[in-house]
Amino acid sequence: MKIEKLTPNQIAENIILGKYPYNSDEYGEAVNRIYSFVHLDNSIDIIQRMANSDKFDVLCALSFIISESHSRDLLCNHNQLKPIIRKVLSKNCYRANFDLVGVLGLFIENSLAETDDYLIYLHLIDSDNYVVNFLAISYLLHFNDEVLQKLNTLSDFDMIIEFPNCIDKQWFDNLIKGKIFLKI
Repeated sequence: MKIEKLTPNQIAENIILGKYPYNSDEYGEAVNRIYSFVHLDNSIDIIQRMANSDKFDVLCALSFIISESHSRDLLCNHNQLKPIIRKVLSKNCYRANFDLVGVLGLFIENSLAETDDYLIYLHLIDSDNYVVNFLAISYLLHFNDEVLQKLNTLSDFDMIIEFPNCIDKQWFDNLIKGKIFLKI
């Protein structure tokens, strides 16, 4: 049956069952249909069902759907989305984690985070995957001093590296260019 004739619930079920090969045109069309439905209808049940899967392609689809939502929608639904995001991040799927770093950062940046969210963010900073690690560190630039202090309190940053008094854009640009060396 063609994707356009299926309901979003049927499409989600087909993705969960692996009926669309990952990265195929059908897969992309299915993910975009679910995204459109979730975005317009504000339906969280499809996202919750997808979060129960351990399959790479389902987690990638889910992380794409969540990360592409407008920040206003994410902020309005943060209480429903945070447990789902925590669940997906705990599965340690690097591709999904990459997409969700910014979403978790958005919650932290807007004071919608709990201690668990900060701890998960610290785990992303310490990720084995360089890209996830780099993105989480880069997102630190979005945080105010209060958030950075909370992260510092919950971590062992001071034991691992010496941060300058103020982490600002100039400091980070120099870090990227290799002009700042962190003491380990």
